[in-house]
Amino acid sequence: LLSDFLFERDALDRALDAIATRPCEGKLVQVLSREDRDPSWLHGRDTLIDRETGAVLHIEPSHDTWQRYDSALARQIAAVGEAASRRAMTSATTITDEGLQAFLRTELPRLGLSLVR
Repeated sequence: LLSDFLFERDALDRALDAIATRPCEGKLVQVLSREDRDPSWLHGRDTLIDRETGAVLHIEPSHDTWQRYDSALARQIAAVGEAASRRAMTSATTITDEGLQAFLRTELPRLGLSLVR
């Protein structure tokens, strides 16, 4: 399952429960952008619009804002890993600007997956 997993926890649990009932191995890959991991590109007051929900959020970046963001993202990444682990699934997180080749060489083997030639 490839996703940014930046959505409500109950939706993740429902998806993983559905996968867990199938005769397969569940593998989760959380794909984040560089901007997701380091939003310091935002300067001054700004308006963010959630592309999936249309929700509007007005922010004023500060050191405290970034600390809270980093904590929230770390909790979200950990929650994905914990949700997978509880169902005997493996998970990995990758940054999109690392490129497909690095992902295939590093993350797939870590998940126990490999390319078939």
